[in-house]
Amino acid sequence: MARPVAERRAPARASRAHARGETWWRAYRAPLALAAVAVGAAALIWLASGTVLEAAAGVIEGAREHDTPRSRAGATTLLAAAAMLAFVARWGSRSAPRRPIAIPGGGRLPVESLEALLRAEMAAIDAVESASVRVENAHRRGVRVEVALEVAPTALLGETAARAREIAVDAVERRLALALAAPAAVELRYGELRLRGPQAEPGAGAGAPEEASEGASEGASGGRDDGSGLAGE
Repeated sequence: MARPVAERRAPARASRAHARGETWWRAYRAPLALAAVAVGAAALIWLASGTVLEAAAGVIEGAREHDTPRSRAGATTLLAAAAMLAFVARWGSRSAPRRPIAIPGGGRLPVESLEALLRAEMAAIDAVESASVRVENAHRRGVRVEVALEVAPTALLGETAARAREIAVDAVERRLALALAAPAAVELRYGELRLRGPQAEPGAGAGAPEEASEGASEGASGGRDDGSGLAGE
């Protein structure tokens, strides 16, 4: 006999809550908070009802004495500021770039864990001496990845940058089923030279100094030729 739809859906909801790492008190935090307030109010009624009523009467009497348009405007301003502050605080906590990343299907992944994964794979690239990775949670836009690689003098900069971006795409989009908010920003560092990944060309790090030295030697030899020619004349 088929079970009711509600009974079939209950285990699925429980499994999703378990996958998100929710404990029972976290799942029922709103009812628990309301129950705590109710217990506190009941305790005040039974243990200090006279004190509570006197305090309430004093508050009401003070409010009547200060019941003026200016007081109402001040109270309204304070309430509006408190509500706005609560919204801003909640928005800031939910949009923080270092907030754990929500994984499709349930669960959250700390950004530090993804950074460690990418750092280990970036460091395994040929001619890469060390890797530094920063991951930010862009929330609905996806994940933002910034990579800085210290490369050896023999590194092909264009190929190294392309390989780093390929690793970021494979880890974030294929294995974690997330989206990259933008192509991974790759910075290559070679000695005193700093090149951005998308602008680097293969062999740019080694070819430029050789061309400069060849041009300097040709200029020097040309100067010597001119000098000898004048001397001969």
